Amino acid sequence: MDAAQGSIGARMASGTMTLIVSRLLTRCFDLVLLVVFARLLLPRDFGTVAIALTIVQILEAVLDMPVAQVVVRSSDPSRDLIDTAFTISLLRGLLLMLALAALAWPIALLYGNAALVPVICALGLAPAMRGLTSPALALYARVIDFRRDLLVEFTGKAAGLLAGTIAAFILRDYRAIVVSTIATPIAMMATSFLVAPHRVRLTLRHGRQFYGFLGWFTASQLVSALNWRSNRLVLGMYVPSGALGSFTLAGDLAAVPEQGLIQPMIRPLVAAFARVQDDMERLRVLYCNSVATTLAISFPVVIGLAVFADPVVGLVLGAKWSATPPIVTWLALGVCLSALTATYTPLCIALGRATQLFGLNLIQMIVLLPALLLLTARWGVTGAIAAQFLTFAVGAVAVMLRVRALIGASILAQARAIGRVVAGAIVYAALLLAVKHGLHGTPPATLMLLLPIAGGAGLALFWATMFLLWRMAGRPDGLERFVLRLGARILERSRAKWIRAQA
Repeated sequence: MDAAQGSIGARMASGTMTLIVSRLLTRCFDLVLLVVFARLLLPRDFGTVAIALTIVQILEAVLDMPVAQVVVRSSDPSRDLIDTAFTISLLRGLLLMLALAALAWPIALLYGNAALVPVICALGLAPAMRGLTSPALALYARVIDFRRDLLVEFTGKAAGLLAGTIAAFILRDYRAIVVSTIATPIAMMATSFLVAPHRVRLTLRHGRQFYGFLGWFTASQLVSALNWRSNRLVLGMYVPSGALGSFTLAGDLAAVPEQGLIQPMIRPLVAAFARVQDDMERLRVLYCNSVATTLAISFPVVIGLAVFADPVVGLVLGAKWSATPPIVTWLALGVCLSALTATYTPLCIALGRATQLFGLNLIQMIVLLPALLLLTARWGVTGAIAAQFLTFAVGAVAVMLRVRALIGASILAQARAIGRVVAGAIVYAALLLAVKHGLHGTPPATLMLLLPIAGGAGLALFWATMFLLWRMAGRPDGLERFVLRLGARILERSRAKWIRAQA
């Protein structure tokens, strides 16, 4: 890894850590709110909102496009370009609200639940507000500075927690979830203009720079939303609201590592990949190291959640969610497979290859929807989980093949990059399973106190295994070398600060 590569890697690491800290803090708010809802509401309340939210999220795929990333990729973004990005988001938000209002009644008839009409219409405000955040935030993303994003997300989640908690105590039904869902993006939108001021002017002057790229990305996002949200729609047709609520809550818990650790890496990776896109060798190295980093950060948390789902759910959420732990375990393990494909999205965005992203999502949809319809109709929740696993596996193989064609990274090179991480994860999982077996019969409260100790020991063994295999392989260039250099740089800066303080 040369100096330039190391500089980009260091900036990417700094930006990634900022977003990870932001997401972890905000996910703490989400977890607290989830516990409040789980304690005060019933599984059927989650089931009702799950259907409405899924419809909103699928249609929101049309709005959730990287207009900001077009600004990030621009070598010299003008004011008109930034205003065009905002205008496109505004128009899509208005179209989304109208579409949801038109679909609310037919969907309510399909599921035989009239309560879905006001819920869907109200939830349409959330994605519309998300599309109105300050476009000036993209200017800071260009230099991999995400501190303002941290403040925006922190404020939004705090507002959602406060509004949702008050509503849950007063209303005691699914309307509390709706209130929280709407409050979060409204607060984020207001905060974004405070930390990144911009006087918006509506214009489509530079619309052509967006349309070709966004057209394919819109299709890709729509197919992706169908892939990962259709399970709840299909389940709603075959299982009671209570079972759908348990599946929804389990999915929200299993998604915590992905949303808190994996997704924050995407934005800095877009900027990092874009900076080296003209040097294919550096791009290959950066991509392989990024995949390994994604897995190394997410695997310990995901595996820990999968192994100890029983005591965590039982103690935190209560006895009425007794059907949830096995679902959490399997959905969390599914995140391990999906993490293999997470880095492919920022690569395609950085290279302007939205068609490649659409192709991957289309392949996964072709696999998922038939499997979901067949397996869920016969085995319910178990069938939905099996269909999801099959889709993740096909997606992982497809990504490795497409990366080889896109940037020339061989299958062997990609496997080598993640091999040591996978080996460390296996050792880590074995230790946690042994601890769980040894502590069988321990009261849940005591077990929860022992989990941090077991997790810390497992994490140490995880990294020790990786570094041992790295040394045995001859210390090749990769994640381990980058971690050592980053650690040395941090120690050097700390030592310099200490010396200056003593002077």
